[in-house]
Amino acid sequence: MDHEALITGGLRALLASDGDRRFLRGPMLVPETRSFPDPWSPDAEGVHRLIRRIMQYAGLAAVPCAVERFVYDGDPGDGDGAQRGRHVVAFFEGVHDGVCRFGVNCAQLGDPEFLIGVLAHEVAHAYRAIHGLVVEDRDAEEELTDLTTVFLGFGVFTTNNAHRTRRHHGSESTRSGGYLPPQVMALALATWTHARAQAGDADVAERWLEPMQRGMFVAALSRLDRRAVAARLGVAGLRPEAVTTGRVPSEALHDAPLLARDAEPIDFAAKRGETFRVQVRAYRWAVPMGLLFALVLAPSVSVSTVQGIAIVVVGAQAGWTVGRALSYDHCARWDCGTRIPPEAACCPSCGAVVRGVLPKGMTWSEAEEMLRQDRLKERRARRAS
Repeated sequence: MDHEALITGGLRALLASDGDRRFLRGPMLVPETRSFPDPWSPDAEGVHRLIRRIMQYAGLAAVPCAVERFVYDGDPGDGDGAQRGRHVVAFFEGVHDGVCRFGVNCAQLGDPEFLIGVLAHEVAHAYRAIHGLVVEDRDAEEELTDLTTVFLGFGVFTTNNAHRTRRHHGSESTRSGGYLPPQVMALALATWTHARAQAGDADVAERWLEPMQRGMFVAALSRLDRRAVAARLGVAGLRPEAVTTGRVPSEALHDAPLLARDAEPIDFAAKRGETFRVQVRAYRWAVPMGLLFALVLAPSVSVSTVQGIAIVVVGAQAGWTVGRALSYDHCARWDCGTRIPPEAACCPSCGAVVRGVLPKGMTWSEAEEMLRQDRLKERRARRAS
């Protein structure tokens, strides 16, 4: 299949169904509390609230929903009325009597970031059903549903879900979800980014995409022509100043169950793992080396005092330049150590969220304990208020 044609045709159909409003003005959603501020618990109630939040972003806040749990056929029964026999993480059963019905595997709630991408796909099914966009070919419909998640702002989550690798204690695990391969999802996200022409979209996507998808996304951005994309999608006439990023909706989760009082928002950093940048600054030795070279060189040539000073300054500047070029940051986790790009939000190897520069004189274990204590204080402060 021509994937560019799939993306163009699918996005044009979505634009025709909902105009440019949601496509161009909705927020780009990322694994941070600002996108998902609601309390979370890994149970049926928490999933219900999470689906309601995703439906809000998709413009379906007024549509009621029902959530049922289920387990795999091979899993032992949980004695809690969970349904059996569905070998998926989640599913959309359809719209019955005006209610969107979903199911979620109760054994697959330990990774809320991955779960959000899966649920975004299922809510996209509901969006397509309500807007009359469903096509008869099931495989094509699944691919178009993946594309719809990008249209609705969930592209970072679902592009990451297409192929995600994590390293922990020297071992590596890979997980994938969705129907379109990662290179097509990255192309769709790049197309969405070009068409929106939103300042900051590309930077945000690069910060949060998995390493492989980040490379694909950057390559697609470079290859695609912004004006040609806008013309193909029929959004070329829109003025950039009319486009806004939108705001996070309020917590109007009108039909979602209440959670325990001590429930907290999803701690994406803790779920991904956390790390610090260890700064390796070569100019700390390169500048002295440049100065030393200049001091040795200056007396050996027939130069005036002013020229000698100039040689010393040039030597120091050369050392600084070389040092900057050879400087880098790497992951503080003992089982990783991968180099981290300057603006990256996550380690490109282990996926841990970068929490800043490792404090001088502090080990990773000490810094990890500091983060744990800070998070504990924040929770206590929220509960006290």
